[in-house]
Amino acid sequence: MPEVEEYAEVIVDLPSGHLDQSLTYRIPPSLKGEVKVGSMVLVPLLNRRSIGYVLEISPS
Repeated sequence: MPEVEEYAEVIVDLPSGHLDQSLTYRIPPSLKGEVKVGSMVLVPLLNRRSIGYVLEISPS
């Protein structure tokens, strides 16, 4: 049986405040079980890594 992928809804902390919606990121298998709602995470956005906060976790 294939492993169920998990996804995190993340709000990105941008200084300009231009992003007012959450983005969905796949949680890598190596971090499964470690990423929780409220976790601060580094996510790729616009060719760099940005700080974000996990709002929700859901299966694929």
